[in-house]
Amino acid sequence: MARATQDKTLMASPAPAGLPDGRMVRVREAGPDLAGVDEASFGFSGRPAALALAFVSPHLDFAEVLEGLRRLAGPTPLIGVSSFGGLCASCPGGGLYRSAGPEAPGIILQVFSAEVIGTVSIQSVFLHNADIRGEQPSLERDTRVARIGADLAEIALPFALDARDSLALTFVDGLSACENYLMEAIYESARFPCLFVGGSAAGTLEFRHTYLFDGQRVLEDHAVLVFIKLAPGKRYGILKSQNFVKSGVAFSVVEADADRRTVTSVLDEATGAVRPFIEVLAETLGTLPEGVGDRLIGHTFGIEVSKELFVRSVSRIDLAAGTVSFFCDVNRGDRLELLDATDFVEQTRRDVVDFLRDKPPPLGVLLNDCILRRLNNEPALAGLNDLWLTETAGFSTFGELLGININQTLTAVAFFDDPDGAFHDSFVDGFPLHYASYCSYFTLTRLHRLESVARLRADMTTRLIHHLGASPDLAALIEGMVDSSPDVGAMLSGIRAAIARDLAAEERVRQAERQLKEAIETINDGFAFYDADDRLVICNAQYRTTFAGAEDAIEPGNTFGDIVRDIAARGVFCQEGADLERFVAERLAEHRAPTGRGQLHRVSDGHWIVSKEFRMPGGGVVATRTDVSELKRREEEVEALKRRYELILRSAGDGIVGIDRDETIIFANQAAGAMLGRPAETLIGCPYRPVLSGGVEAPFLPAFPLLGETGLTGEGVFLRDGGTDFIAEFMLAPIRETATFEGAVLVFRDISLRKHYEAGIVDQQRRLEEEVAERTFKLSAEISMRSRVENVLRDSQGRMRAIAASLFEGVLLIDAHGIIVFANKSAYRWLETVDLVDHELDEVLKLRGTGRLIDFAEGPFRRVIDSGETLIDDDAAFVVGSGHVVSVAYAASPLEEGGKRRIAVLSFRSIDALKEAQREALQASRLASVGQLAAGIAHEINTPIQYIGDNLRFIEGALGELGGVLADLRALAARGGLEAEADGCFAAKDIAYLMEELPLAATQSLQGVDHVAHIVRSMKEFSHPGTTAKVATDINRAIDSTLTVSRNEWKQLAQVETDLDDDLPLILCFAAEINQVLLNLIVNAAHAIETVRAEGQLGTIRIATRGEAECIEIRITDSGPGVPPAIRDKIFDPFFTTKSVGKGTGQGLSICRDVVVTKHGGKMYLDTSVAPGACFVVRLPIGNAE
Repeated sequence: MARATQDKTLMASPAPAGLPDGRMVRVREAGPDLAGVDEASFGFSGRPAALALAFVSPHLDFAEVLEGLRRLAGPTPLIGVSSFGGLCASCPGGGLYRSAGPEAPGIILQVFSAEVIGTVSIQSVFLHNADIRGEQPSLERDTRVARIGADLAEIALPFALDARDSLALTFVDGLSACENYLMEAIYESARFPCLFVGGSAAGTLEFRHTYLFDGQRVLEDHAVLVFIKLAPGKRYGILKSQNFVKSGVAFSVVEADADRRTVTSVLDEATGAVRPFIEVLAETLGTLPEGVGDRLIGHTFGIEVSKELFVRSVSRIDLAAGTVSFFCDVNRGDRLELLDATDFVEQTRRDVVDFLRDKPPPLGVLLNDCILRRLNNEPALAGLNDLWLTETAGFSTFGELLGININQTLTAVAFFDDPDGAFHDSFVDGFPLHYASYCSYFTLTRLHRLESVARLRADMTTRLIHHLGASPDLAALIEGMVDSSPDVGAMLSGIRAAIARDLAAEERVRQAERQLKEAIETINDGFAFYDADDRLVICNAQYRTTFAGAEDAIEPGNTFGDIVRDIAARGVFCQEGADLERFVAERLAEHRAPTGRGQLHRVSDGHWIVSKEFRMPGGGVVATRTDVSELKRREEEVEALKRRYELILRSAGDGIVGIDRDETIIFANQAAGAMLGRPAETLIGCPYRPVLSGGVEAPFLPAFPLLGETGLTGEGVFLRDGGTDFIAEFMLAPIRETATFEGAVLVFRDISLRKHYEAGIVDQQRRLEEEVAERTFKLSAEISMRSRVENVLRDSQGRMRAIAASLFEGVLLIDAHGIIVFANKSAYRWLETVDLVDHELDEVLKLRGTGRLIDFAEGPFRRVIDSGETLIDDDAAFVVGSGHVVSVAYAASPLEEGGKRRIAVLSFRSIDALKEAQREALQASRLASVGQLAAGIAHEINTPIQYIGDNLRFIEGALGELGGVLADLRALAARGGLEAEADGCFAAKDIAYLMEELPLAATQSLQGVDHVAHIVRSMKEFSHPGTTAKVATDINRAIDSTLTVSRNEWKQLAQVETDLDDDLPLILCFAAEINQVLLNLIVNAAHAIETVRAEGQLGTIRIATRGEAECIEIRITDSGPGVPPAIRDKIFDPFFTTKSVGKGTGQGLSICRDVVVTKHGGKMYLDTSVAPGACFVVRLPIGNAE
């Protein structure tokens, strides 16, 4: 709230001035104990002074010092400001710049007589900056300005303001960062048409102790406004001195924080790219980012307002945050000029001499000098000691004010005698134009809205005429010009009449007219007045230069039609195909029926002009021309950025939905529409929760507003438009502007397949454990196999979950030169680097081709830009900068800007983990098949083992019999001649039979051993986990091994016929995975025959191989029922099966096809020409198997 602390009306009396030498301003210097100052210091000839200013060192107790000064001041209004060293030119001893350190803290007092200042009104204004002071800016700019403006609205001044004899000394808390918020609120109020000059209270170099005193209170986070009405016969002049000139280098600010006063990025005008400010500065200054601070010595920055420089000094460069901080406001859209320093002493002295030329000696001078001028020019300060030869005082500020906030500038308010009204000061005389420029500065920072600019120009004209001496009635007439299509002729006559009434001399009338014409000439926009006959009466130079090359056609007396025809005939207008006469006729129609609305035209030099025309009651027309080329350029830049980011969002694989604070969808990308089963544009305007949940209560989707800053993540069931549901993983993040909840962004992806896949693995693991436990408990060798299977499955499950948790796509934008211009966070993660943007793609990654790496210039991403085609590759490999190979699935599409393809959008995700999971799932499926076949293999082995055992028991008994016979023979031989007994002994033991059967038993046993060995060997070949590289493989042998291990699955159902090509070459393949393909197809054939065969009859499975030039072909045909036409296009889909529950997972053919097509580059299909039954064909490339 604004608070009026003191209103004093002190009129000068005829008495002589209070000082012995007639001086009307007094300057005193005091120490911490106020020595050198007493009650007499605050009076002139026994009368109280009109105003006293105290500039106090921040190393003193500010409250204690001001309390002591207030007691001495008595009725004199007293203002106190903390100062980093005072300025004093009339006190004995010392130089102009007094000590700034704690070793000699002091006080400078400046007291003004009522002979100089007639009336004073002191107002204190709260700046509403608690959030900025707490380093957490949250209040919106417009809100802060509005609140300050509401406090200003409560100010009621006791006198009218006139820029020639009124001004506002303005002192602001130097740590508030609100100087320009205050000034913007002042100009928006349009209630204070006077100069605001002063500065920000300065504290210590540690940015502490910045205080103000408004006559009653010690303040922080406030501004103190001292409105002054000079005594009659007194005038003031304004000096502005800064030792900097433009270097010719400028930067257009793109990203800035006005509260923190930081700049992050600027526009690279050579390329049109938005780049970090520090990086651009380093290039401009020829150094590294670390050296920018040193290279800026001798330089600073500034913004230009109506050809006047306002310095913006750098306070800090933060390389980690990428920000450049300033002591003054810098806004988006500002054009920062790089300034070069000139000689400090020479420039200051020259400016002071020029300022005082043709003026009487000043009565006193108030200085506002930047702390940076003191610190940066310490050795040269003594060169200014004899510059001011009058009662001069001032303070070193944390920032100066001269209409708006500035740095590194000396401003001076000098007071003069003007008994005859002949005094002139260029700044004060031209103040209406300065005032309009200050107003326009804040308007232009608000996106240069055309209507705001128009209102600003009208307001400027109003104030200009007011300060030239217009009456209140005339001012009211001019102020209504914009809203009521004013009569400019009547307006000019009113000005003339009002000035004539107010001034006795006709010369003053003509002078006022000349000043008005000069004022119109200084308006930045083109201005022209056509009379009732449509002839040009007057225009300014800007109106002529708007139509470059046709200035001579725009002369008073020419009709509007002649001017337009002449200009159009010279090709100044872009007529967009219209012929000359038609264009002139249309333009004349617009001119003769003016509406006051802006008409946008483009001229041949590329500029855009907004024309506005107003009909006057007397029939004339006022025309204005405003160059909005810069605004159009920025609009095009914003549109380009919008298109770029929309394409990024639309090309993302995740569904992205924007939601406003009312839970209504305001944006949805194509992926979101595809997952929800409806066009993305139909989602706009729908409430988000019913759309995602189909009207069913969904507790995992919260109501708005969201609490906290991070939002939430989770999983839930979303419904498609057709009624089917899917499991989604989602993240709901709030959108906040400062502290206000504005909506949220929902990002989600369909994880149904992942969930099915995880469930399939878990179910597969369970069934594998049950089958192995049931069928192989007698085989000890299978125990270790079972343990390995369980471990592999657990590892696979863990890896799959890890993969699922990191399913985020990387996105890169690559220009035609192969430079990365954008990368999201996932891209950094996948590509294992911290440097992407502005680097060449070839430095970051290369696409792996057959036997070589593919550069950008030869690769598909350049082809996307050149030809405009969209590429998708589900199985590719990137070799990143570290040499690591990343398997990826990617999509690349072109991005058009300005009608040309300039950018390739590359979205990708790593599929390394997916490939690993597929290999493990295939091995798990193969081991599951082993478990399923285990019982059959055990039966196959059991038969030969049984007859080997019988034969061995027979051999054991026979050998016993032979031993007995041999013993008998020894006894007979000892007795001699007992041949008959020997024959009887042989006959009794059936030796002849034994000699015949023993060789047969041994032969059968050896055959049985070979049979078992063959089964075991086939089993080992089939169940081998495989290698990570392809190996040369005999497909015929693989078929034989697979038939052996699967024999128990088909021998009761079918007979197998083989037609294998003996000349079949070896092929390069993953042998274990091809074995699995063969097993799945043979078992599927046996199961198909089982559904149709008659009891006691066997079906037929026929397996044939053939070699061709570049591939081999395997055909597996069965005599089953075949595949119905209705499901032929589904049999290779994951989880599709026609078997009953528990008989199949639906993954067999899907895995087979993935192995053949994806991993081997082959083909697998159902040959529908074979009937009855089914015939599956596998074609595998031979490769180089040498």
